Amino acid sequence: MNAELFLKWWPILGAVIQGVFLWLAWSMRKMFATKDEIKILQEELTERLCDHGQKIDMIEARLQAIPGGKDFQELTCKVNLVSGNIETIIARFEGVKESVTRVERQLDMLYRAHLAEEG
Repeated sequence: MNAELFLKWWPILGAVIQGVFLWLAWSMRKMFATKDEIKILQEELTERLCDHGQKIDMIEARLQAIPGGKDFQELTCKVNLVSGNIETIIARFEGVKESVTRVERQLDMLYRAHLAEEG
């Protein structure tokens, strides 16, 4: 009976099994990428990596241009030196200012004395 049943239904059973295999093949085609799709993705990723590489090189160049601790220490020393020089110049300027004030007073006294003689 099993052999008769199998012989009677085998074409339908074979068609169903083939249908299942065709459906699995179609599903796998949709699930997995083709070689062309992988090649396109690989090219896109290569372009992105090149762009990122250029950006990283640019950032590294900018970081190398940033002054370090030693540079800041030298700059601090120079600023302190300039500050000291400015204080010295201010002190000398105050001395010159006092001298000019004294000379102005003497000139003013002489001017007034000559005006009194003439007037």
